[in-house]
Amino acid sequence: MAKQKVIVIGAGVAGISAAMNLSRNGYEVTVLESREFVGGRMFSFTDGKTGDVIDNGQHVMIGAYHSFLGVLDELGTAKLLEPQKALQVRFVDKEGQSSIIDTSKLWGDAGLLYGFMRLNSISKSEKFRAVLFFLKLKKGIRGIDNLTVRRLLIDNRQSENIIVRFWEPYVLATMNTRIDSASAKLFVDVLKKALLSGSDNSKMIIPVAGLSELVAPFGDWLADRGGVVKANNRVEGIIIEKGKCIGVAREGGENLYAEYVISCVPPFALEKIIGYGINRKLLNTNTQFRYSPIISVYLWLDRDITVDKFTALTGMKSQWIFNRRSITKAAAESVEGYPGLVQVTISVADDLSELASKEIAELCHNELSKAFPKAKGSELLHHRVVKEKRATIIQDIATVNKRPGAKTGISNFFVAGDWTDTGLPATLEGAAVSGVAASNEIIRNK
Repeated sequence: MAKQKVIVIGAGVAGISAAMNLSRNGYEVTVLESREFVGGRMFSFTDGKTGDVIDNGQHVMIGAYHSFLGVLDELGTAKLLEPQKALQVRFVDKEGQSSIIDTSKLWGDAGLLYGFMRLNSISKSEKFRAVLFFLKLKKGIRGIDNLTVRRLLIDNRQSENIIVRFWEPYVLATMNTRIDSASAKLFVDVLKKALLSGSDNSKMIIPVAGLSELVAPFGDWLADRGGVVKANNRVEGIIIEKGKCIGVAREGGENLYAEYVISCVPPFALEKIIGYGINRKLLNTNTQFRYSPIISVYLWLDRDITVDKFTALTGMKSQWIFNRRSITKAAAESVEGYPGLVQVTISVADDLSELASKEIAELCHNELSKAFPKAKGSELLHHRVVKEKRATIIQDIATVNKRPGAKTGISNFFVAGDWTDTGLPATLEGAAVSGVAASNEIIRNK
């Protein structure tokens, strides 16, 4: 019996996850990718001036990323990840005051609470109220569907000091949405899956190689199982006959046909596809979202300014700093002339996204010079600014309640992506989970 054919539109994390699940279950999968490489918004490239391999943005994982880590494990690239033994994060404010949460002293929730109580940037009363909040979350909290994160925190007596120094960095990193509008429900779900479900789930994991290397084996993996990745193949639209999707129309190429199609592209890209003569009521999928940008700033300096591999920054435009020389083995080999290389992440960067790259780089350098003693007087030798203006959807209350599931109004056409209703923020794990969800809808029909 011939294998049923599935077309997967997009070779990002969602598309990779969907294709692998389908291939394991006996389907013939064709993945169409508009660019020349796989990975979607997770990719790396070489800086022409320094020769350093850098990413379009630093992606940090946690142990709770079970689906995404499973993908990398099967591709054989999990060895390119460096996991913490337990969650450890240093926080530095704009005056250079440092505080660290270290959960390694005790196991499980006890380690989290002990590490939290050791933070020196917040008072004993603030810690006590935060611990009560953690316990309340563990027990279960209701009536938060229409609350913002800030409202939830204030209702649970979290001070402005602890919000700025602890909660806000966490929300920005996981949800890329301001706490004044971010969904409290999604925030609580994240806390339960990550911080409050054991030390293995909460530990942070950093790639020690360029992001493209993590998914580079995917094409060969799929080919070994009878599938194919077709790069430089842009899909113009899906072909509908008698209410079913029978294939896709490719830009400048012949149509491709299959029993099933999964779209694994962002909403704005799907909008272009469904604009190709498709009745939107038939599709029955929400694609109208607002987006939040992320800016990644690479600074090459005349010295190494921090011993930590990464640090959370509070009270600044700069939110996280990653020491690329310490993290990436490939970077450590190319230090001649550029001894220091750090990457700064700015989430919810809408107020900076229209600035010139040089202005953004100098702003970050100035902030680091005040926060890190070793950075004071350092020389900025080179910079590279990567702006992802539509990095994620804004995950506010209205949006979270309108995220679509994998099914559409077309019985054999499905959608996946970190923007769909996964119960997770728009992260690598959310994308991987969505790919599995969409492909499982097909597998159930086998």
